[in-house]
Formats: sequence, C-alpha cells, structure tokens
Amino acid sequence: MINWRPYLESICREYAKWWEVYTLTDVRGKKSLQQPQNISPLLDLGLMVQTVAEEKQRERPKEKIERLTVLDGLRKYAPNHVLLVGRPGSGKSTALARLLLEEAEKLRSSIGLPLGSTEIRETPLLEEAEKLRSPLSPPFSRGETRETPLGTGETRETPAFQRKDEGETKETPLGREETGKTPPFLRGVGGDRPKIPILIELRYSQSSVLSRIQAFIHKHHPTINIDTATLETLLRQGEFLLLFDGFNEMASEAARQLLRIFRQDYPKTAMVFTTRDLSLGGDLGIEKRLEMLPMTESQMQEFVCAYLPFDGEKLWQQLQGRLRELGETPMFLLMLCSVFGYNKVIPANLGLVFRSFTQTYSGRLKQDVPVDESSRLWWDRLLQELAWVMTNGESKTEIMVAISRPKAEEVLTEFLRGEVVAPTDCAMRWLEDLLEHHLIQVGDDGQISFRHQLLQEYYVAERLLSLLSGLSDYELQWDYLNYLKWTEVVGLMLGLMEDEVLAVRVVRLALEVDWFLGARLVGGVQEKFQERVFGEV
Repeated sequence: MINWRPYLESICREYAKWWEVYTLTDVRGKKSLQQPQNISPLLDLGLMVQTVAEEKQRERPKEKIERLTVLDGLRKYAPNHVLLVGRPGSGKSTALARLLLEEAEKLRSSIGLPLGSTEIRETPLLEEAEKLRSPLSPPFSRGETRETPLGTGETRETPAFQRKDEGETKETPLGREETGKTPPFLRGVGGDRPKIPILIELRYSQSSVLSRIQAFIHKHHPTINIDTATLETLLRQGEFLLLFDGFNEMASEAARQLLRIFRQDYPKTAMVFTTRDLSLGGDLGIEKRLEMLPMTESQMQEFVCAYLPFDGEKLWQQLQGRLRELGETPMFLLMLCSVFGYNKVIPANLGLVFRSFTQTYSGRLKQDVPVDESSRLWWDRLLQELAWVMTNGESKTEIMVAISRPKAEEVLTEFLRGEVVAPTDCAMRWLEDLLEHHLIQVGDDGQISFRHQLLQEYYVAERLLSLLSGLSDYELQWDYLNYLKWTEVVGLMLGLMEDEVLAVRVVRLALEVDWFLGARLVGGVQEKFQERVFGEV
C-alpha cells in the first residue's frame, strides 16, 4: 500500500509560488521599492508554444503548425513524449514547475477517498479515479457543468481564448461524449488516469534516472516505502508524469545516452523533456517537439508595468530595436526591469545587461547582508573562477553546470593560494557566503550550480575577456571558437568589449571557422563598432 497524499501535499506547499522556483535571486536582501509583492506570474500572461515539423515533413506543402499555450501543449503531447525547445530564459523550467504543481493539485483534489489505498497490482493505479476526467486536462470552461463521481455539478470559467474546435462533441476513450476543450492525454495507455507528477533536474544527474526519481519522491515523502522494483512496476504501468528539465545541461554524452535508453524502456509513461538547443545533445529521438514562442508586445508591456508600476511606461519607451528583442524572453525582461528599477536606464546589449544586473545585485540588493568585507571584495573573481572551471569541464566538448562542494572548495582554494592567508579557510567561508547570498545555489543532491546557466556563461565571458589579449589567433580559434559550448560565452563577451580592434579580430577569426558563427557573433558587438565589423562580413 502506497500513501501518496504526503508527497502531493508537499509539492503543493513547496511549489505554491511556482513562478519563484527558478528565480534568479533569493528573497533576502533589499528589494526595489517599486516592485509589488505579488508580481503577475509569467505564464499567466499566456506564453505560447508551436509544434515543430519533423525534417522529413518540412518539404510538404501547407504543413500545419499548431499553436497552444505552454501547458496545453505539454498536456496534449506528453503521453507520447514531447520535447520542449526554447531559448535560454524563455520559461521552460518555470513551465515544468507550474505543470508539476497543477497536476499534484488535481490528483490530490480529484480523489475523494484517502490516497493511501493504492497498491501495486496489474490493475490500474487509483481505480476509483477511472471515472474522472484526467487531471492533466485543463480547467472546465465558464458556465460548463459536469457531473462528478459523487453526482455534484461543478462550474468553471471559460478561458479568455477559446480553441478553434470549441463546442465540438467528441468520443472519449471511455465512450463518453464531451464538449471540446483542450483534450486530456490522448494516448490509449493510461490516458484518462491520474498521473503522479515528478520533476527531475538533469543538471544534477550524477546517478541513474531511477535513483533521481526516487530522490525526488523521498524529498517530498521521506518515509515512503518505494523500492526499485516497485518503481519499475509503476513506470511500466504508466502511472507517472515525468518532467525532465535541462537535457542540454547533462554532464556527459554517456549520461544522455542512459536517458535515451530509459525513455525507450518505458513508452507507457508520460514524459516531458526540455532543452535549450537541439545541437547540444540532440532530440532524444522524440518525434513531437514544441518550440517556445517569444512574448508578444502586449505581454511584454503588461509584465513591465506590473513589475515597475511607477516607471514601467518609461522603461517600455526605451525598449526599442535589439533590446526589444531581448525583452521577448521572460528572464531577460525580468533582468531589464530589475536594472531599470535602480538605474533608470537600460544597458545597450545583453552582456552589459548581465554586468549591470550582477553589479546591482552585489552592490545594492546585498549591501546589508552580514558578511566580512574581504569576502565581498572577492565575490566576482570567485564566481568567475568557478564558472571558468565548470565551463571548461573535463573535455573540450562537455560543460559542467553543477559541481560538488568539495570540488568547488578545492578550485577556490587553488585560486586563492598565494593571494590570501589561509586560502583553504577563506575558500570554505567565502563559498558559504556565496551560497547564502549570491547567484549560486545547492541542489537536492548537494551539487552547486549557478541560478541559471546564462549566469555561468556571463561570468565565463568576463574571465575570457580578461584573457583575450594574451591568446594567439590559433588558441582562440582552436580552443574556443571551434566548440559549440563557447558560442554563447563569446557572444556575451563581444558585448562587453570596449576595444574595437579586438572585437573585429574575434569576428574575423570566427568567420574563418564558420560563416554562420561569424554572422551570429556580429550581432553581439557593441553598436559603435558595428560598421567596421559589418565590413569584415
């Protein structure tokens, strides 16, 4: 007998404010006086996805592209496995956090009897829920009344935007007729049964997929008795909704291959995967892909005015050209709002946005935290060193987005050796200060990571910029421009450059490596250098 109620209740508590789960900052320290206590969550603005046609279908005429809200798209295609692709900071992780919460709430509330009556058997999990509409389906519509298993009616509100097939009558797998809203899981295997949602952050995957699933379950229900055999039985029966976040952040190709095998071993289990770029790790062989769409102007303006109720319109007026494009990504828009809230001006490019944001974070948001001043003076250099070692990784092609605490202490100790008295002691204490007050965090398994991979890339960009003048053309091309993992770093670095000759050199060398790389990097150069750089292209 497995009692899932404590697990579900723990998730509902921890993810109640799902929009804060993957925030760049913590809740301590000074806050902007303008910022409201309850900012409108990003996904409540209606972030959208669209289906991505398979390569073999792209030449077909009139290939239909489907557009859905993020959660509707994930709900619809998760039974057959779906890959959510999006730019850094586009809201992929936040979408999974919200889906985790909503499915836990629906499963908790949809079962009238205690959840402790579940046992491992060949019959489906939670048999009494077979009569229920899947908790993975969206809310009822305004004015729509449905019979619950107890015979009572329930009325919910219609969403602001209705689907094209609104009002159609369709046959469900159980033979019932229902008025069309976004369908529940359409897959025949377990499609109408409640699913137990589980979130797996792949950046921390240093062990098997099964052990990571068990770790998440035990985090929210420490006393649950679920061994590997029981877990495998539930997976074969399709009783879980697995949410895998950050396929591109996995530590090695070997780890990615194990995940591919896991996906193939459990085809009946609904799964969602997120990734930044299909060129970083591939697509896991998943046919259905959803692509995050940029925020619309109305969504951007609504968010800006909610975050900065007094100065939102002023910021909106300054968001033009390339910065307007940056604002289409939720995380970047949040950073722009944070910087503008203090400085009343916005930087000219993404690299400068990161620099201004991190300086504001250290100098203003954290100016009152009780740390030794010598610790604060080293923060930026320590973060750069951590980011540098993690990005270099153990091979030319792999990147680490998480590092063990002992390894981090070792890295910082070596970095401080000869610079301070008692480097080991300083490394341990200052690392603790960074974890407590800055832009790195400890994951569930004790691994340390930056709050977002782009922050890691920014700090690496600052370090690479300081080393650039000492690198030969061959070293720059062979060690950096030649590898995909350095592309974002070099792009950020170009925005930080104040030396026109150096900027032109980087773009020229990138063009020699790959025309597409060179063309991409041109857009990262500061505007005052654009004319000469375009001449190189």
